[in-house]
Amino acid sequence: LSIGIEHVNPWNHETRLTPTDAQYRASARLAAWLCARHVIPRVHNTARHEPGIRGHIEEQPHSGHTACPNAAWDWDRYMSMVQREVVPSFDELIRELAR
Repeated sequence: LSIGIEHVNPWNHETRLTPTDAQYRASARLAAWLCARHVIPRVHNTARHEPGIRGHIEEQPHSGHTACPNAAWDWDRYMSMVQREVVPSFDELIRELAR
């Protein structure tokens, strides 16, 4: 089983746009819910085909997505948020993400 969450960020060396607090929070909440629902450990595990959370390039290094996630992504911050997240019910999650 593989579940993908797409984070779009036009980061480059000139603009250096980073995800907003709201984007990190929404993604962490969704990831925590998915982990609970599918019994996935809430860890950043870079080992291919092993349980955990990882970036596209970490799971598929030959996919051509060499900057996915890009340099703007803060794994330590994100995983801390995912691990601290209290898992909501599905209905609560949808209501929150729809805001």
